[in-house]
Amino acid sequence: MPLFLAEYRVEVIDREQLEPVFGAIDAATRAAGGEVIEFQVGQDLAVLYAVLEHEDGTALRSALEQTGIAPQDFAPVRLVGQSLDEVKAQRGAANYLVEWDLPAGLTMEAYLQRKAALCTGAGSPFPPHLRS
Repeated sequence: MPLFLAEYRVEVIDREQLEPVFGAIDAATRAAGGEVIEFQVGQDLAVLYAVLEHEDGTALRSALEQTGIAPQDFAPVRLVGQSLDEVKAQRGAANYLVEWDLPAGLTMEAYLQRKAALCTGAGSPFPPHLRS
């Protein structure tokens, strides 16, 4: 099944306040026939990224919007390296919080621009046949 990255701007002061947000996204995703793979939150707790699995991105986004938890940005993503089954096996119980050292204020658009520049530019560390 395809994977999607949903970006949410959140206003919380501690991790405990994220639990209801995780629950709402998880419930809406499951009700739509999908599955939460993981949540990623920066150290400043300002941006939440949800990696979601679903057959149809349009249907998933619509389901999230209809339940009142519309993402600010939503994009298809793919795994590099591990298989989805390996990722699922490693995630453990329902502890979805993964803390990343994401720069404050990083948006999905800025991340994708930086990634594209790194992967396709002349200074890319990747050999030409691996650049996308």
